[in-house]
Amino acid sequence: MVPTPSGGGEKMRLVDDAFAKICHAINDPCVQVRVLAATLLGKMPQVGQNFLDQTLDKKLMSDMRRKRSAHERQWEKVKSGEWSSGKKWADDAPQELIEAASVSLISSGAAGAFVHGLEDEFLEVRSAAVDSLCTLAIKSPDFANLALDFLVDMFNDEIEDVRLKAIDSLTKISKYIVLWEDQLETILAVLEDSSIDIREGLHKLLAVCHLMTKDCVKMCLDHILENLKRYPQDKKSIWKSLEGVGKNHPWVVLPLVPQLLSMHPFFDTSEPDPEDPAYVSVLILVFNSAKGCPTMATLFDEKLLRHYHYLRDTLPHFVPELNISNESITGTSDKQIASSSSGSGTSIGGNTNGRLILKELTAKLKSSSNLNSEMKTRLCKLILKDLKRLSEVDQEISAIAKFSSLYIKAQLVYTNCLSSSAWIQLTQNTQNEPLRLQIQSFMQLCLKMQYGFTGLSPKEYGIVMQLKLRALAFQLVYIVRGSNASALAICQNLLEQAETVQKYLEENNLTPDEFTFAMLKMLDSLDEPKPGTVAKHLLPLFEAHQIPLISFSSSIKMASATIIEPTGESDNALKFTAGLLLGIPVDAEIHNLEDTSYVRIMINYPDQQVHLICPRAQDFRSDSNGEVRLLTTISISHQAWTEACPVTISIVLDLRGPETNYNRKLMWKKDSTYIIQLSEEKQVLVSPKPAKRGI
Repeated sequence: MVPTPSGGGEKMRLVDDAFAKICHAINDPCVQVRVLAATLLGKMPQVGQNFLDQTLDKKLMSDMRRKRSAHERQWEKVKSGEWSSGKKWADDAPQELIEAASVSLISSGAAGAFVHGLEDEFLEVRSAAVDSLCTLAIKSPDFANLALDFLVDMFNDEIEDVRLKAIDSLTKISKYIVLWEDQLETILAVLEDSSIDIREGLHKLLAVCHLMTKDCVKMCLDHILENLKRYPQDKKSIWKSLEGVGKNHPWVVLPLVPQLLSMHPFFDTSEPDPEDPAYVSVLILVFNSAKGCPTMATLFDEKLLRHYHYLRDTLPHFVPELNISNESITGTSDKQIASSSSGSGTSIGGNTNGRLILKELTAKLKSSSNLNSEMKTRLCKLILKDLKRLSEVDQEISAIAKFSSLYIKAQLVYTNCLSSSAWIQLTQNTQNEPLRLQIQSFMQLCLKMQYGFTGLSPKEYGIVMQLKLRALAFQLVYIVRGSNASALAICQNLLEQAETVQKYLEENNLTPDEFTFAMLKMLDSLDEPKPGTVAKHLLPLFEAHQIPLISFSSSIKMASATIIEPTGESDNALKFTAGLLLGIPVDAEIHNLEDTSYVRIMINYPDQQVHLICPRAQDFRSDSNGEVRLLTTISISHQAWTEACPVTISIVLDLRGPETNYNRKLMWKKDSTYIIQLSEEKQVLVSPKPAKRGI
């Protein structure tokens, strides 16, 4: 406790006194001082509630003034000799005369500190004030309700970053507040903003906020559908927002269902298109509301039930599972379908059955070690077909099935290389092109396993590293014996990779396989590991040590990408002047990828030209689930064409940087060994037109 500024023997808490002094600094002439003051306000969550409330009101509140008691005022009159004459009515009644000197807890200049900060002409001060206001509002629900109107007003700020911070701040304190029509109207006006960050931030806010009335929900839906019409690329963000609105307001949405779905008590209305994004948005809102309002399901007719089951299959992340019988559509209840599928053991979501099948396939593969090479190859090809089908029907073990497929393919390619006549009779005079392509394929399979999957255990990652080391040894022997190119670079790369693998195995207490052990022992015994000497000692190791047969864990996840925009469905050609640039917006989602520094956008032109575009670091945006979104605009250019032709766009990993530091000379023209596809290709129809000649 410290004495109050005006004295009088009263005391106040130290944190309140410090807070009041910092509030006074919010009006300092220096910008840096105001920024620091606005930042420090958010670092004092223990401040009293009356001091917090005063920061949002420029007028000094009565509870922030120190008033003398009636006894003190009477004693002042006694000391001054003033007595009531009785001639004037109530002239001796106590009067609360507020003087400037009686204000002791906080100065009048410090009142409304946050109001001054939010209205400051410099964006740094406004941004710091929004952050501090949010921090204090999270600690105090009462203060959060008072700060609501001020944060909503900041949605109209001229600076995009400040608007985005205000939206994020309101999202963080959404559990303490309820929005009314007037506040919601100001918030929804931001949906017209051209910035996708602002719109998506507002979608997240609407997904977690609480609306007071059904009129608020209807207003929210109308503005969101208008947003969808103006910006179709916001489709997934809008669906996620309406999913949250439905979950938070089940009983508020209930009276709106007949109006939203155009139901009529007597007439049968036309069936809407279940592929229409606007109609799907309404259904997502209704179905998520029905999850918390069981009586809503009684309003669903046969058409709506069909649409529910369709969306449940196509959009399972947005449509929840409802306790709705399917008897009216198929004559069989959902429970009967579930029981029959579990009885037959062929359920798509049957994770246990999928794991059992995968375990059986792995056991068959391990038992094939006693078979001859021809029978073993046939068995591996059959297992590959089963793994491909298994990855299609069971999404939970799809990644491990695909990873196992790549490992088995690498075994087959390795066996084919060793048994080919080109390898047995490898010289510089023979036709070695098919063998070179097989070695490239073997290397690419190793790179896909190393960079295209996450969640590998240290043992599994060590196996992949040793497999890639074997591929590098393959390349070295091929260069030394089958070509006249210099092998110094790849030999140096092989030695460094061998050292890296050995260090990794020692750090994780892993035992190397037979090939790696023999190779490391051989390299240690050489005084001067020259390419010819190393290749000579490596050659007998390939036949002596085959690739080991192993099984993998179920925590593996596959890296992939989905291109949302461009959709590849438009038949309208994008026209531009030949030789100039055409900007194409790209919106893609990247899943299960830890390092995005190798991500590239690959463009294939009709004349076989290939361009790789490196996105900027700020184009990658991570969300709370660890997923990465790529939002950028790529520029394409070409000479004039006689007619419109498709340009193919895809998301790839470009591994030429980390993997070809020493063996760039091995890269032939149009070599795609170090390019790993992450997404499907999308086509964009473009038409470069010749420049018009001036007069």
